[in-house]
Amino acid sequence: MANNEPGPDLSSDDGNSDFHGQAAPESVGRAVADAYHTKLDLSLGRDDIAYVAGIFHFQKKSDDSYIDEAVLRAIYEPVNEMVNGDPDTIQQRCTNALSRLKSQSILIRADAGGVWEEGRYTLSTLGNAIGRYISDESSLTVQSLTILLSRIRAELADVIATARSANETTDWDATVVALLRYLVTDLLEALERRARGLDISNQQLRRQITSLFHQKWGDAADICKSMLNSVMSTLFELYSVLTEQVESLTRLLDDIAEFSDRDAAILPLVESLRTQLHRLHNWSMQRHTEWANYHGMVMTFIRTHVQMDPDNRMRGRIRDHIQRFPETPYYLVVLDPVPFLHMREVERPDKNHQVDVPAFAFANRKVADVGVPRESDIGQVIKRMLARLEQDGEIDLATSIVTDGAHLSDLDWYVLISRVTPLLLDRGIPPAALSARRWAALSARLETQSLKLRSRSMPADETQPNPEAQHPAEGENDV
Repeated sequence: MANNEPGPDLSSDDGNSDFHGQAAPESVGRAVADAYHTKLDLSLGRDDIAYVAGIFHFQKKSDDSYIDEAVLRAIYEPVNEMVNGDPDTIQQRCTNALSRLKSQSILIRADAGGVWEEGRYTLSTLGNAIGRYISDESSLTVQSLTILLSRIRAELADVIATARSANETTDWDATVVALLRYLVTDLLEALERRARGLDISNQQLRRQITSLFHQKWGDAADICKSMLNSVMSTLFELYSVLTEQVESLTRLLDDIAEFSDRDAAILPLVESLRTQLHRLHNWSMQRHTEWANYHGMVMTFIRTHVQMDPDNRMRGRIRDHIQRFPETPYYLVVLDPVPFLHMREVERPDKNHQVDVPAFAFANRKVADVGVPRESDIGQVIKRMLARLEQDGEIDLATSIVTDGAHLSDLDWYVLISRVTPLLLDRGIPPAALSARRWAALSARLETQSLKLRSRSMPADETQPNPEAQHPAEGENDV
């Protein structure tokens, strides 16, 4: 970013701050400052995270929300086995692990015991978040997605029913806002956790596919195809369910937003829930597209490499050549072919290319008078025929052609008929039966139907013929 360009405004709380093209939902600067001043510094190893996961699992299955220190030391024993720790020093290392968790506010003491007494402990909010992240990151399935979305839809419907039946004594914060803030939000967060779990599962599946090709090569093709098709089908079903359900849930949220005048907290909660829904829908769409691309890439690899070399001899030969190259180097000799003559390179003309003009062209220069181009004879006849229709109130096509276009040839008459007929029909009223008109001979080679038109500006029972106009065939075979 240049020094003279202002950065994004991170200090405003109006919800419209521009943060790299995205609207900041709240003050980013304030959130960063608050987190920094908590002086919280996390430093957890793999054994510490495994220890927290064990405590969280035990606490979730136990009737008591507090854990004695003796139980915590028993939970550390599987951790010690995982890290291959020395059994003689397990008590000291467990004490150190407990100290690290307590100093980082992950494990807190819940009793009023003294320093020399064994206390009772429980996981803090941070510790529960870490444990929930590890244990609840289960893969999202179509069944779990359908159940959770159905629960969300039912809760939103209850909120709408409660809001519509509310009166002056209704506690909006307890009956409406609390359901949106806690129950519905928790259900959506559960969906997002399972979505992240599905991402982790798919990443592990990719690594498993790569490992199968390295180990089994040709025998892994069918296994990998089955795994890919299964994940592809699951992602498509998730995308279909979310596409169908998100629209209906959004309509329910719009109905709830209409009650925002009753409580100021409703609208921000509705916007937050709507953002979570759209984030889930975008996630399903992106994962389906990404997996489709990965599916196509693996299938192409199977066709072009595995099926063409089922014994994987090419890779072995290339590896052997690379290993022996320092001892026995080899080179690839190729020809320098003559360029194909028909494949010419495009040569762009020079923008400043000068045009050579002969000297006699400048010597014989004259100023030519450019006037309005002369109207064609056919155009003049068309104008006279249209004027005749307006002046006389009616016109006979064949008679007018012979009279006004007497100087034209048969070919000009043919062109004249094709051009003037639609113009006359637009301005005149044709007879009731066009197909029953007689044919009139204009010349030895050309005939046309005798078509009489009456001007639209003339009344049906009045005509004012022009005495100067000649109508030799007027009234002949007319109905």
